[in-house]
This record gives sequence, C-alpha cells and structure tokens, in this order.
Amino acid sequence: MKNVLYGVDENTGAQIDVTDIAVLNTVVAQVSDADGNIYPGDQVTLITDRDFLYVPDLDQSLSVGDQIYLDNQSHQRWEVKKGWYSVDDNPAIYGYYLSSIPAGKTRSLFLKDFNSLTFVTPKTQFTLPTLLTEEDTDNG
Repeated sequence: MKNVLYGVDENTGAQIDVTDIAVLNTVVAQVSDADGNIYPGDQVTLITDRDFLYVPDLDQSLSVGDQIYLDNQSHQRWEVKKGWYSVDDNPAIYGYYLSSIPAGKTRSLFLKDFNSLTFVTPKTQFTLPTLLTEEDTDNG
C-alpha cells in the first residue's frame, strides 16, 4: 500500500481519517475527516505511509522523530531518523536509523529493537486501512 495519508490531531494525538484537504497558497488551510469534522490546518500533522515503519508481526510502528529507550534502559535516549547514514566508516546506506540524544551517535535500527523499545514521546497509534479486494471494487 503506497501513498496512504493519515492525520494526527495535535491537541489530542488522535488519528484523523483524512478525506479532504484544503490548500491555500501552498499551505494546508483545513482538513476534513470521515466523520465530517473539520480541523484547522495548523492543528493537524499529515503523515504518509512512507513516514513510519510498521512491523505487523509485532503490531508496532516507529515514526521519524520518535524518541525511544532500548533494552529497558532509561539513561540513553534515541531518536528515530530516516535517510542516508553510515556506521563505523562503512559505506552509507539509506533507511531508518537511531541517533543518540544528545551526542548524536548513529546506530542501525534492527528488527530485534522492536522487542525491547520503550517510547519516550507520546505515540499516536495508526489504524491501517483495509485493502479492498477486486470483488469489493466491482460491487461499489
């Protein structure tokens, strides 16, 4: 699934099922949801499915900017980042990685990290949309 758009209400941290976006002079003016609610554009953060990493088997997701602790440690905080990075002078690769706070030391993000992470920042839990089958689209 690509280019799925989500919204997060900045006041509550709740997911918004975006149905319409009004843009004025390249700025999001307002966002409407599936229930007919209208939100001011500056009250909503828009996120696509490319902005977070979801692991279905563990029902966990990480977004760029999330701050976490690993292995139940409360002394070293890490920030989730995405982009080109290099660890220990190895060739640069593109993907998700962790940057220590405040030192900025880079560390690769591994699947096993999902088993031992604790969120520092408040987390919005996204509900992934249901995929329509060919039969569903023929009946609609």
